[in-house]
Amino acid sequence: EWTMNRQGLKYTLIILIPLVLSAYTHVWNLLGFPSFHIDEAHYMRRVMLVLAGMGPQESAANGYPRTYDHPYFGQLFMAGILSLAGYPDSLNPQSDSYSIEMLHLIPRLVVGFLAILDTFILFKIVERRYSIVFAFIAAILFAVMPSTWMFRRVYLEAILMPFLLSSILLALYLRSPIKNNSLRPKSKYNINKYALIVLSGIFLGLAIYTKIPVFTMIPLVGTMVFFYSGKKLRSVGIWLIPVIGIPLLWPLYSVVVGQSDLWAYWVLWQTERDRPLSLSIVNLFLMDP
Repeated sequence: EWTMNRQGLKYTLIILIPLVLSAYTHVWNLLGFPSFHIDEAHYMRRVMLVLAGMGPQESAANGYPRTYDHPYFGQLFMAGILSLAGYPDSLNPQSDSYSIEMLHLIPRLVVGFLAILDTFILFKIVERRYSIVFAFIAAILFAVMPSTWMFRRVYLEAILMPFLLSSILLALYLRSPIKNNSLRPKSKYNINKYALIVLSGIFLGLAIYTKIPVFTMIPLVGTMVFFYSGKKLRSVGIWLIPVIGIPLLWPLYSVVVGQSDLWAYWVLWQTERDRPLSLSIVNLFLMDP
């Protein structure tokens, strides 16, 4: 029993090291770095509209014409978390610089803690797929690499990442764990295989519901579900129901409110923008060679 407790303590310390590093990287000095991006203003404006009870989808009457450029789960999620803290009334905001800083700080704290959660989920993914050594290395890299500073901003990517990583982790739990990891505590519980499949699909569906380009992850997670469930197409079919059904709530909403033409127009506008993938790759390389 003493040996088991010692192993459990070592395992906890190994996980805590990248989490502490991630906390320092993603939570420290949020008002000082990075600068506030205009996209953060768009997303937070929509969060405030939800908090004000004006519905999930922004109206063009608010002055911003591109109402259907992204799904609305991101603002629903942020509004739900911020409302638990009584934001913004709990800050008693005034027309001074301190109040403005606090109003910006709280949402960035939320995405900063989501980045810490990302680090933990990534650790568990790599541990399940490979070993605790590789998991430790991967989590450390994620915690300190320059490219992850983008998760300090209130971007949709910062919101969707825990859902995407959770979907991958749940798909991995369909397979047997690697047996060469002596530090991992043995679980006393067995989760039903179909529950894992459905939950994995729900999380990926919510990630796509946050930002549509995440649909490119469907082949990755779908392949994992297929092979780890015993090469059963039925499992993939069950998994696809929430993956496709949840994001379809977005165009369905536009039909219900009689704005399907606006939905089609602005979705096509997003896909036809003259911004090649190579430009994004170059930008990422400049941030983190």
